[in-house]
Amino acid sequence: MKNILGAIALLLLAAATVFFIAPERPDSPEESSDPGNHEEKLHRPSEQFFLQRSYPDPTFDLQAYEAAFQEARMSEAAQKTAISSVSTTPWTLQGPQNLGGRINAVAIDPNDANTMLVGNASGGIFKTTDGGGNWNPIFDDKGYLAIGDITYEPGNSQVIYAGTGDPNISGYPFIGDGIYKSTDGGTTWTHLGLTDTRVISRIVVDPNNVNKIYVGTMGLPMQRNNDRGLYISNDGGQTWSQSLFIADQAGIIDLVMDPSNSNVLYASSWDRIRTNQESTVFGSNAKVWKTTDGGTNWAPLSVGLPNTPLSRVNLAIDAATPSTVYACFVDTTYQVFNIYKTTNSGSSWSPIDISTLSGNALGGFGWYFGNIFVNPFQSNEIYLLGVQLWRTSDNGTTWTQVDPPWFIYDVHADKHDMVFTGPNSFYLATDGGMYGTTDDGLTWSDVENIPNCQFYRVATSPHQPGIYYGGLQDNGTTSGNAATINQWDRVFGGDGFQQLFTATPDEMVTLTQNGGFWYTTDAGYQWFDFTIGIDPDDRRNWDSPIIVSSSNTNTFYAGTYRVYRNTGGLSNHFWTAISPDLTQGIVFGPRYHTLSTIAESPLDPQIIYAGATDGSLHVTPNGGTNWNQISAALPVRYVTAVEASPLATNEALVTISGYKYNDYIPHVYRTTDLGVNWTNVSGDLPQLALNDVLFHPTRDSVWVVASDGGVYVTQNSGQNWRRVGSNMPMVAVYDVEWDQNVTQLVAGTFGRSLMTFPVDSLIEEEVIVGQPEPAFAQLRAYPNPATRYLALSGGPENAEYEVINVQGQTLLRGAHNQKSRIDVTSLSEGVYFVKLTSDTGTAVERFIKQ
Repeated sequence: MKNILGAIALLLLAAATVFFIAPERPDSPEESSDPGNHEEKLHRPSEQFFLQRSYPDPTFDLQAYEAAFQEARMSEAAQKTAISSVSTTPWTLQGPQNLGGRINAVAIDPNDANTMLVGNASGGIFKTTDGGGNWNPIFDDKGYLAIGDITYEPGNSQVIYAGTGDPNISGYPFIGDGIYKSTDGGTTWTHLGLTDTRVISRIVVDPNNVNKIYVGTMGLPMQRNNDRGLYISNDGGQTWSQSLFIADQAGIIDLVMDPSNSNVLYASSWDRIRTNQESTVFGSNAKVWKTTDGGTNWAPLSVGLPNTPLSRVNLAIDAATPSTVYACFVDTTYQVFNIYKTTNSGSSWSPIDISTLSGNALGGFGWYFGNIFVNPFQSNEIYLLGVQLWRTSDNGTTWTQVDPPWFIYDVHADKHDMVFTGPNSFYLATDGGMYGTTDDGLTWSDVENIPNCQFYRVATSPHQPGIYYGGLQDNGTTSGNAATINQWDRVFGGDGFQQLFTATPDEMVTLTQNGGFWYTTDAGYQWFDFTIGIDPDDRRNWDSPIIVSSSNTNTFYAGTYRVYRNTGGLSNHFWTAISPDLTQGIVFGPRYHTLSTIAESPLDPQIIYAGATDGSLHVTPNGGTNWNQISAALPVRYVTAVEASPLATNEALVTISGYKYNDYIPHVYRTTDLGVNWTNVSGDLPQLALNDVLFHPTRDSVWVVASDGGVYVTQNSGQNWRRVGSNMPMVAVYDVEWDQNVTQLVAGTFGRSLMTFPVDSLIEEEVIVGQPEPAFAQLRAYPNPATRYLALSGGPENAEYEVINVQGQTLLRGAHNQKSRIDVTSLSEGVYFVKLTSDTGTAVERFIKQ
């Protein structure tokens, strides 16, 4: 009830006082008179992720990103030569499972409607065999967990195809590595290729020849190239040929097959490029294509269809009358341009009536969704998936909203897929999980309890031991734990970010997108604006930094492009700027130059650090009177986190994000003199982008980092790092925190909800297999990077060395006895491992060949 009252309060109360804030949705396409500016606003969540990993480069470095993930997986495999609590202890899933994250695809077993698969935007594939009562992950051993489509072989429950990459192209770099096939119902998967297409939108299997597979691909969003379009395999996915290529900036976003003639297919194309400085979302390639000979030849359909630059195009075919096909075109303001219908297999088209369809049906997000479906049991029913679910049963004369208003959360906003199981029964995949109805939409049920939420930030309250808080993409602020895993509370709306707590139990601060700060003094029943004094014209980060002082919980610091301080607590707050512009100024554009992180020393509250999206890092030793720039020796990359030591006054750690091939940007640095000098403490970390860093509260040599591929810990001040836990898939973790009693490490994953790990298992000494105590000196490989040769010292005696690439292939081999010199001139530039093996043990070291 509180949520419903809160939504009503949005409409009735002044901006300064609200009960609940709902996720941000534009009310009309006129919100911005400039479609370009409007489009930029709608892309802010993805832009934030993308900017962190590419600044200052205009394009994202895919080669570096992929090499980093290969390196991380190789490192994890190498860790299996040793046993330690760090790698063998599992993470505990705390939840939530009831709120749900974004689901892109749904597939139902053709022989058993209780068996279903769902593909998540960044959380892999889950399967249920009991109609949604219980779900299990079945794709977690893969490196790419963004799923675009899932398809069963017609009539066969055992053969399944899954396409990786997010076809909605809103998150970066949620790309994939091609198509996978399972022949045992999803238990195991085989990679079938199409790696370079990066985003698979549709998979269609010919029911008359199941070895013939059609795949629509969007290509790599960050680059114009020819690895996109429609591909065909005639041998069950063993080989592929490009059947339809549109343009180097356009791919295939939708594909349907004539159920009466499998040689007839319709495909739709879409212009889509997304880099750090370009977003192409519409163009002249918005078309519908047709083949009548199984893909040998394709022709554009034009009679009655628009011939003007447009955005995404989605298709639906009437199963009962296959000559009837629908095409929904999205316009340049990302609303419905028109829905066209053909009754003669595409020879001619005419628009259906959309005059009673809400002009804001797509909410200005038509690049993000807009699929259409025809009820296969009732041909007259056409569905449009937008912010809400819309239906017409009279060829468009009347459109009605099928689901409850999105802000009630009985059915989440933003619809992506739909599957029918009967005339009045269907499932709906949304940004907030999957929902089902058996009475034509009169009532709905949440049919999944999948932990696929995307956390930006996590927190714990000193007043509620064992309760975890977090801010979610498109799901607001929430709280709960494993005991209430299917009953996490919705605390606040919007896109959720940081939560802060004071010494008073009922007080809390929470954030929404673009620096929306809110506070409550009555445990969340009323919320108030917490930005008084902050200049509304200041440029702000999508995930604006805010902290509470550890020395005085009435003192807060927040960042725009400068640092603000509030010493008046919550109810009497007023923010005052205590710094000048701490960025490089506006060089590339306002959104590139904002503060991204703030930290206060727990030992001296006068010491405050501030890091920026453009690589700038400053510190004040005197509470803001003077600020010193301390980033001259650091890479000019996005500063994701800075952490002041709880044990040494002048010590701090900083993490730098970004991917750059052949540069191999070191991304963890340590200072012991307030930033006068920095030491690279990346050690043997894989070259993954890092998102957060923590000092252990009592062990000065133990640090933790959150990366794009999970969580890593060092027990020796950065010399060596180990991936934490035995059961976290290769998923991005944006935020890590210690719980209040320092018994658990809390991790907010971006696709697999919130997890915790026991602190005791982080700091136990590792034991080498067969060797309770290592009997050999630590292996050293130098120079690193290497150019002509690599020298080895230490490691087991009388050992054999192997030089291994990130794909696991042994390239060089030889004998080693404490000292070796390996000629590496034959190796290409990149990341490698040198492994020593003997009867007394095994040692592995990473090196870079330049």
